[in-house]
Amino acid sequence: MPGGRGAPILRSEISEIERAFPITEKYLPKAASETIKEHGLWQIEFDGTYTITTVDHKECIFVTWEGDIALCAIQKAFRNGEINGFEKPVSCHLFPIRIYPEKQKDTFFICYEEIPECEGGVSRGKKEHIPLLEFLSHPLARALGKERSEQLIESFKSL
Repeated sequence: MPGGRGAPILRSEISEIERAFPITEKYLPKAASETIKEHGLWQIEFDGTYTITTVDHKECIFVTWEGDIALCAIQKAFRNGEINGFEKPVSCHLFPIRIYPEKQKDTFFICYEEIPECEGGVSRGKKEHIPLLEFLSHPLARALGKERSEQLIESFKSL
């Protein structure tokens, strides 16, 4: 996906990503492996945040392809039982939802990022009557905690 910067990651996720890499490497395209050798698995951005390295400022280095479908190599290894305890970075797990916490308060902004690559999922969700927040209930619980994510889902049901 175009955009230049890689997916944002938490500092606490860096060790998990480094632990997952040797297991996921077999799933990665040659261009991703070459990029990792040259630039590493993650970057520190100008604002001090951390991101996953991208291949030519496009897709994440952990993108693996099955036909024309992009999958996360970390999540693939997790689902195959090769990795325990870390499904993928939480920002990736939530996408296309983005959460921006406010530093001074115990509140956050949540927004939906509409991009053409997600159109298939949006269409399927509409067809099957699955609201996005319900579809993403597990990653929301990872990011916000179970109680807070349930409150968020309930608040949107009332709209």
